[in-house]
Amino acid sequence: PKEKYIPAAAISSKAAETLSADLKENPNLKFYFKQNCKTLPDAPSFNVVGEIRGSQTPENIFVVGGHLDSWDLGEGAHDDGTGVVQSLEVAYLYKKNNIKPK
Repeated sequence: PKEKYIPAAAISSKAAETLSADLKENPNLKFYFKQNCKTLPDAPSFNVVGEIRGSQTPENIFVVGGHLDSWDLGEGAHDDGTGVVQSLEVAYLYKKNNIKPK
């Protein structure tokens, strides 16, 4: 039920650090916080899956993965980017070093 909801909002790390420092300096601080959030309808999304089967033990697998999603602040790709870049780097290193799973 809506009356049991706890108000919450996402703010950037930089803004959170500033707010935290200001609150430490003045615990009675009052501030104005405005957001323009909205819930949008679901949109199509897709997964990308690649598989390289081994030549001797194709039933043995290891998984490398990442994810993409969205934050309204768009301050960087820390969460999303690291897994995606790591996955690309694994594929690059396999190709560069001519590694073929056994």
